[in-house]
Amino acid sequence: MEENKDLFFREDLEDLSHSFGKGNQEGVKAALRVCQDYFDQVSESHISEIASAFEVDEKIINTLLRFMPGIKKSALVYDIVCCTGPRCAKRNSAEVIKVIRSELGFDFNQTSCDGKVRLRSQNCFRHCTKGPNVLVNDKFFHNMDAEKAKDLMKKIKEDL
Repeated sequence: MEENKDLFFREDLEDLSHSFGKGNQEGVKAALRVCQDYFDQVSESHISEIASAFEVDEKIINTLLRFMPGIKKSALVYDIVCCTGPRCAKRNSAEVIKVIRSELGFDFNQTSCDGKVRLRSQNCFRHCTKGPNVLVNDKFFHNMDAEKAKDLMKKIKEDL
């Protein structure tokens, strides 16, 4: 269901950017309202998507959000998605997942106590030859192993 929301949101975002045009702040505000309708909040990754669609700086969107009290900005900073597909599993993804869970201190479909980090799984990213794969805020990390996973989690923790 969550994947469908993302798909519908991206389709609506594309329609809005075509309707309003690049750089249009009214279009950005409409996109923020659509995002709020789908997800009950606007995450950092959604802000990035909207900025890209309208070719505006994320700072502009964050400024607009201050003047839109009905739009709730998410505290989520990192959305981590681990591949649990069979091909990644053959490449020791279980070891990578174990390290990530251990470093974060919580399991799939859970969010950190402060709401800044969410851990999810997905059956396959269709990047099997580069697995194990981890997706962080729409950026892929390929050929992961336990050490790389530990380093990635360390960087995320340091950034918080």
